[in-house]
Amino acid sequence: MKKSILTLAIMLAMSHSLYAQTVYLPATHEVYKFLDEMAAKQIIGDYRDAVKPLSRHAIAKFLIRVDSLASQLTAVEQGRLKLYKEEFYQELKSLNSTNLPDERWHLYGYQSDPTQVVVDVIGSASENRMADGKKLSETTNGIFGYGYVGSNVGAYFYYHDSHDGGSYVNSAGTYTGSAASFRPLTPLPAAVITNPGASVSSFDYDVFNAQVNFDLGFVTLTAEQMQNVWGSGENSNIIQSTKAPAFPQLKLRARLSKDIDFTYIHGWLFSGVIDSSQTYNTQYWGIRPVYMNKYIAANMLEVTPWNGVNIAVGESEIYGGPGRSPELFYLIPIMFFKAAEHYLDNQDNSQVYFNLKCDVIKNFDFYFPIFFDEFSTTTFLSPSKNHNQVAFTAGGNAYDLFYHDTRINVEYTRVNPWVYNHQYVEDSYQNHGANLGDWIGQNADLFTVSAYHRPLYNLEVGLTFQSLRKGGKENTYYQYNEVGEPPLLYGPLTKQQSFGIVATYQPLRDLFIDFHALRTRFTTQMTPTYTDNTGYNEYTNNVFDYVIDPSYAGKYDVLLGIRYNVY
Repeated sequence: MKKSILTLAIMLAMSHSLYAQTVYLPATHEVYKFLDEMAAKQIIGDYRDAVKPLSRHAIAKFLIRVDSLASQLTAVEQGRLKLYKEEFYQELKSLNSTNLPDERWHLYGYQSDPTQVVVDVIGSASENRMADGKKLSETTNGIFGYGYVGSNVGAYFYYHDSHDGGSYVNSAGTYTGSAASFRPLTPLPAAVITNPGASVSSFDYDVFNAQVNFDLGFVTLTAEQMQNVWGSGENSNIIQSTKAPAFPQLKLRARLSKDIDFTYIHGWLFSGVIDSSQTYNTQYWGIRPVYMNKYIAANMLEVTPWNGVNIAVGESEIYGGPGRSPELFYLIPIMFFKAAEHYLDNQDNSQVYFNLKCDVIKNFDFYFPIFFDEFSTTTFLSPSKNHNQVAFTAGGNAYDLFYHDTRINVEYTRVNPWVYNHQYVEDSYQNHGANLGDWIGQNADLFTVSAYHRPLYNLEVGLTFQSLRKGGKENTYYQYNEVGEPPLLYGPLTKQQSFGIVATYQPLRDLFIDFHALRTRFTTQMTPTYTDNTGYNEYTNNVFDYVIDPSYAGKYDVLLGIRYNVY
């Protein structure tokens, strides 16, 4: 018995040395695109990113591989690599990497065994004159930090305060109670706005993320509030995206082998649906609303069966209701959630998804995520019977095709009618009313083609064309009672196209200047009083899915912004 305990202790000690402490890096950080390029150029292998964020140590390991083949990089790529080596200095040092540059500057750094901590400031300001004549002014300021304690604890926090003003805010609508600034038909993240009042001329809100991670050998356990990005895509993320506000969650991530990763989360969502059985009247302050509980359970298995081929498959379940507590079934990471739903005899909301990413052809990558919100194999080939609420993205990148340090991206996303919706509002695939999946929402498609060039390691310029089409949204009653699936883009139809220049310049470490000038045209059949054939008002019931503007063409959307440590 003593020998078994000693053996177990040695194994755990060895596992802690093999798997470093974990701090997850936000999924919007620019290093992910650099690693995508290195994978496509076959500089690195076994790079799986169907589930982001990844840990800082995992990224550092890939940077070590890139550094070992630095002679194959262009001068621009070598400059970018040096920037990232400065950023991940502590992680590279802990992995015994050689040829290290000086560490990047931090506002505050502390190191005394067994603790390491760094703290930095955050700030940004931007002015966006939109094609419809509205203006949006945004400023943020805040602080973030991360650190490690001992050999198996990592932590991260991020806080910024934001102020949005301008005529765009004035036109956004009237809010009561807790609501979200959805910024319709734009990938800009939704923000939770609490009690802004009857009329608004500006929004002040805060964004706070935090995580605490415990490494137990090949498994990392996490309690966090942080945005997930699941599934491949540059302009669209149909599985999980940064559109909805981040939610608190418990996460398990297991590195089962060099070819297999497994991730599970259980999160607490905001339903926005009042629980009348719990809502009560206060003596002096009127009615205090209590909202129905809402949760998400999700998992994803990532596998690399062959070099350059990454496959991921997963499932999620949205469930909730008056006074409902977390279900033990959905707390089991490897549970088949749909079977659990059947056992519970409950009409919760289940989804299945798949992601394929290929780097088989050097200097090219191709990706294809698909999301099944409702799918029937028995009626799939029957147009009069099927209800295939499916979304997919097909896209790819070509690097250095005609000239060095260039990238061409082509991507198409289609989201069928009623994807992300459910007959019970508290079970919709949303948080604070914003889609957990793609920003274009149901009954829409998006085509994008872009070409980028980096003349310098800290400057990227490009041309981009984007075409968005957005159809109507009838009463959810038809989602369950209409015979067959309605055609994609049934009316009222909204169209928006843009073409122009985009650029990002980094004059100083982590200080970015962003610019775009996009010539835009817009048409819509949607009106504030549009109804379907039952009298259902589509706009009033889906106000944050649509933009109501007069048609225009040849107008410019211009943005100029500056940001520090904001990704």
